[in-house]
Amino acid sequence: MMDMWALSFGGIFIAEFFLNILRYPTELDTTYHLLMGKILSQHGLLFRHDILEFAPYGRYLGYPPLLHWMIACLRMVSSLDFFVIARIIVSFQVILFLAGIWYFARRYFGPCAAFAALVFSVSVSDFWWWQTSVAPVALAHAFFWPAIILFLKKRWPWVLLLTTASFYLHMGFPYIMISIMAVFSIWQFKEDRIYAVRTAQIVIAALLLSLPQFLYFSKGYLSIFDPAARRAMAPALFSGVQLGFVAKSLSVIFWAFIIIGIYDLLIRRARGIRTKEERIVIASFFVLSLSSIFFYGSTRFHSQFPLAGALVAGIGFKSLAEFFTKRSAHLQKTKLAVLSILLLITSSFVEKVYISDVGCRAMLAPFGNQINSIVTGSPLASKHPYRIQDFLYRKDADYLTDYIRTNIPKDEIIHMSNGALACYITLVTERLTDWGMFWEYLSEDSMRKIIAGRTRGYFIFQDDKYEAGLLFSGHEELFEKQGDRIIRIGRYRILRVP
Repeated sequence: MMDMWALSFGGIFIAEFFLNILRYPTELDTTYHLLMGKILSQHGLLFRHDILEFAPYGRYLGYPPLLHWMIACLRMVSSLDFFVIARIIVSFQVILFLAGIWYFARRYFGPCAAFAALVFSVSVSDFWWWQTSVAPVALAHAFFWPAIILFLKKRWPWVLLLTTASFYLHMGFPYIMISIMAVFSIWQFKEDRIYAVRTAQIVIAALLLSLPQFLYFSKGYLSIFDPAARRAMAPALFSGVQLGFVAKSLSVIFWAFIIIGIYDLLIRRARGIRTKEERIVIASFFVLSLSSIFFYGSTRFHSQFPLAGALVAGIGFKSLAEFFTKRSAHLQKTKLAVLSILLLITSSFVEKVYISDVGCRAMLAPFGNQINSIVTGSPLASKHPYRIQDFLYRKDADYLTDYIRTNIPKDEIIHMSNGALACYITLVTERLTDWGMFWEYLSEDSMRKIIAGRTRGYFIFQDDKYEAGLLFSGHEELFEKQGDRIIRIGRYRILRVP
């Protein structure tokens, strides 16, 4: 019966996703990665200079290249629009991730846990926004559960392939994968030493195979740890823990089932012999939890923790279902149906309720969010006002790009301070801007020259005092003297200074 619930829920959710496909991908980083793919499709896969951001200086393209290679190759063999390519990648990520977590839970913990894990995995908006974005970490998340399954089954060549691929995808996630394998291997050492031996071999081989990535493709990594840089990564990486942020990242229902799941895995079964499947789940849960809490000031918690947290919550749901049904076998199906319906109602439609300046408001969970978008025709709702789904799919963004194509010459460099919007404008209008994303790779000298050069030309910013303040920093008199010449296009503002 629970397989039917899981397949029905998953089928409806995927159908919602494809009915909303024109409103995907999401998240701010999408336009950056598409733009990098465009550069490589035009200049070759080994080209490493970012010539479409921070004009006229550009910078070294320091991001791991695998996702950009994928975008470039799809573009070169198909000539598809970059946002069509983005939707292909996002569709692959979504289906692989949902299939992976359901299959793992179903195979090792049963259909009840699999159903609940599927529900919880799409109940956190911030995690869902990342998983439906064109971003290396989203692709790494999609490969996570298939990699764990292959690791348990001792398919070592495939594990090596996915571990190496993670180094070519992202700067942090491969070390999480290695840590999970290492913790599990140490725990499993008495029962099966082959995991420890193979893990050591895979790590060494993956690092050796990733040397081209470290030595050539990611030249510039060290610059982001320079304490003198404007946006050094090291201080952000080791910034303070925000326990309040962690607590508010998930709904009360999610937290409750996680606690039950932890109890089931760590305490209720403590006297028995844990299976290797239980051990890999415990290792994954705590490595992902601790890394997402103690790095980046806990700000990555909501976008990383549900990767394993959803499965632990699913195990908690299974434990609760067993408690309620074990004494009344004749009502077992009825009680399971009631519990499943309650889970769907409490976790699929509304993620959480919070108090704002305008009163009590509800934040829709992804399932309910997609239904709302289909019924009302509105963009996917987001608590963040400038997420890509909030600016990319509104008419004023189309009016803005139409204005740029018609009125701004191709050789003009547009002044901006919004990196995601700058990448989007360059991607769809072929006009260069003097800004972009991941500006930790930009040299201090180039940044000073860019800011000093903002004395004339076209300035584009959103109707936001903070963004305008960044754009006109050091040139406040331009904004004050020319303010009456600003052109308004929806939420966007264009100022031309002769």
